Amino acid sequence: MVKFLIKLTVFVTVVLTVWLVLLFIPSNDYQDRFKMKFEGQCGSMITGSSRALLAMSPDIIDPNGFFADPFLNFAFTQKTSPYGETYYNAIAAKLNSSGNNGIFLVEVNPLALYTGSDSLPEENLILGRLHFFNLNPNPEYVLINSERPLYQLYIKSSKVKSGTVYHMSGWNENTASVDTVLRKQKIAESVVAHEKLFKEWRDPSYRLYWFSRTLELFKTKGKVIIVRVPVRPEMRALEEKYYPGFDQLMDSVATANSALYWNYFRDDQYDFYDIHHMSSESAKRFSSELNRRLVHERILPKQN
Repeated sequence: MVKFLIKLTVFVTVVLTVWLVLLFIPSNDYQDRFKMKFEGQCGSMITGSSRALLAMSPDIIDPNGFFADPFLNFAFTQKTSPYGETYYNAIAAKLNSSGNNGIFLVEVNPLALYTGSDSLPEENLILGRLHFFNLNPNPEYVLINSERPLYQLYIKSSKVKSGTVYHMSGWNENTASVDTVLRKQKIAESVVAHEKLFKEWRDPSYRLYWFSRTLELFKTKGKVIIVRVPVRPEMRALEEKYYPGFDQLMDSVATANSALYWNYFRDDQYDFYDIHHMSSESAKRFSSELNRRLVHERILPKQN
């Protein structure tokens, strides 16, 4: 019996060792939409929902690397990264301990701040489950949170999601083309879905508290700018109907926290895949606009 237990222990040890070693040597081609966000700390950051995930490219906003680097798009989705204690703790774990030349672009929208106090879905998603935010490679993320099958770790030519390019800066570039009929269908479905959400999500006190805590944390590291990303008219109408005072609220929060508030919510010059997710070209133009304004307001030096 003792010999059997010894052999079993040795076998299990060898298998676990090989398995863990393999996790640390994945194919360089392996990628998913969030993996690059958990491979090291950063000095500058974009936060928010999927609107920011798809609309804001760090490489275009700061092409010459003036601000503290790495400059990471650390935005996720409405359910994964609404402002709260879970997101705050993840952000704190990502920030470098030294330096104060960071830029922090903080995307806001009603669904990032309005929720019932008993509804915290993010606790059971990526940011709530993860313990190690800065490992490269990060076996915990791959094992627990990756959206792709583990076997694809070792396939050199693994395919990325059709219509999306995953940049190492954390920006997800939406390159998908949508025909007119499908886009109309997506918009109609999204209007119904978001109207239901807007009726359910209403108490901002918990998230506003942690939102202000997040702004306070960013202020110790650099310049803080709250950003309202453009959306399609259909989404704009919904948000104005259910949250008519949201812009005024953000103005007051920005003032109280010595932050800027850049409101592009009513800007109609951009194109969208659906009701509020920017297409690739529009995201590039919007990121260029943020770069232009940073230069214009002398937050970022003029490029030579």
